[in-house]
Amino acid sequence: FNWRSGDQKIYISNNSKIKREHKWSPDIGASEGLDHVINWVNKNAEVSFIMQTNYEKERFEEIWAAFLLLLEEVAFLDLKLVKIFTYAFDLRPKLYPVLILAGFNEESRLSDHCFFEGKYIDVVIHSKINANC
Repeated sequence: FNWRSGDQKIYISNNSKIKREHKWSPDIGASEGLDHVINWVNKNAEVSFIMQTNYEKERFEEIWAAFLLLLEEVAFLDLKLVKIFTYAFDLRPKLYPVLILAGFNEESRLSDHCFFEGKYIDVVIHSKINANC
């Protein structure tokens, strides 16, 4: 097998705690999930994040900022990606200031792009480029 520089030769995931405490299990396997979010050829990845509703009300900015910092470290330092980006339905305005503070730029707004709860809404794409590439 010809390994690429970004390939992970060993992957171990333990999701037993989230299964036990929240009765959750993944809908797709790890390999399929990574193929969905990381474009190994172009060295970029989509950032995706789901938060418990009670945290979103109380600590959204704090948790989202910490997540972005950790994700950036893994994406840029460990995986050597060139770019990370978000693809967000324009439903959560609290998201954008945190992205801007973390150094992301609004790259595009796709007007009336997705049908959600009876109406078309925008999709907003923010991105951050690895300064070390």
